[in-house]
Amino acid sequence: MGLVYNGSSALDHYACIVDLLGCAGLVLEAEALITIMPCVQDAAVWKTLLGACRNHGDAEMGEQIARKVLELDPGSATGYVLLTNIYAAGGKWDLSVKVQQQRLEKAVKKQPWIT
Repeated sequence: MGLVYNGSSALDHYACIVDLLGCAGLVLEAEALITIMPCVQDAAVWKTLLGACRNHGDAEMGEQIARKVLELDPGSATGYVLLTNIYAAGGKWDLSVKVQQQRLEKAVKKQPWIT
């Protein structure tokens, strides 16, 4: 992007592309893009990919991505909630409950949705 449009390739641009790839079900390609990004990988771009894993029922990759999200942003409930949803959708209720308990033990609270 920088060569063609004389602009910087900001993290926001990469997050948008990761979201587009994730919506298309191309979660492996989205992960590959994140790993080669020239800018710092923050929790937001990994959360975007984790949401795509949830939407497409990819529990295996979702577990890996959730670990990264929780490492980068341990105070956010997003990683816990999305992983809980992935497990619940796959019928893995015991793992879903375990993740919920971990969130509660660490006193990580879900933020209310404000419109």
